[in-house]
Amino acid sequence: MGAPDIGTLRLGLAFAGLLSLLVMAALWPARGRVPGMGPWLMAALLSALAYLLPPAVQWARPDLGIAINCGLTLSAMLFMLDGTLALRGFGDAARRRMPVVTLCLAILALMLVSAGRPWLRVALHDGLAFLLLLATALALVWRGARWSWLPGWGMATLFTALGIMLLWRGAGLLATGMDLGGADTRTPPWLLAATLAWALGWTALFPALVACAEGESLRQQAERDPLTGLASRTAFLRQAGAGMDRHHGLLLLGLEGLRTLNSSLGHG
Repeated sequence: MGAPDIGTLRLGLAFAGLLSLLVMAALWPARGRVPGMGPWLMAALLSALAYLLPPAVQWARPDLGIAINCGLTLSAMLFMLDGTLALRGFGDAARRRMPVVTLCLAILALMLVSAGRPWLRVALHDGLAFLLLLATALALVWRGARWSWLPGWGMATLFTALGIMLLWRGAGLLATGMDLGGADTRTPPWLLAATLAWALGWTALFPALVACAEGESLRQQAERDPLTGLASRTAFLRQAGAGMDRHHGLLLLGLEGLRTLNSSLGHG
């Protein structure tokens, strides 16, 4: 049985792009409980556009088409990194919004500048993709809670594998000096197959990651006071009961006038 041709793989990528977009749209109601859903939805939208454009559009300048495609895929990877950082609680997601959009525009501009310059395009695309995918993989597993180790490590493995393959492709083309031509649109079948497996893989694992994040959010609401971040009465009594022995004790302190202060100035 022969390897699938380019057309079949591109059709599969188009299907994977639409599927990931539908999955992200179905998960959108969870945005109030799971941070980072907005960037991930944008990533799915840009990925779907990138997968659909090459087979659907007859470019007058094929080099321009591949440059736009590369810009869309890199922008999608950047939004995936931003969404993962928000999901893991790294930094302020609101403050990152404008820099991320600015970087996306800069990436698209770089890809357009590289149109007609295949060596520049290969070096920029594969190098940046490797960095973005590896950073996303690290964010998925760094400080990851036990509740998310399975989908988190699974997605991190997929992101790392695709990043290494892209770096291998780019380094191989640059090292061997292959003549790409000014309007090259060729992508190796093995790389298309790897991208298809990556797209289907993260689409399948991401709902599990969101479900785990929702479960952790509900647990935090049940066990943490929203005002102070301290353990709730139920969580405290459970932890205290589990830790009490003849070497430990419990000291209770009362604050005079605290109720009057709360009533006059508010709990906040």
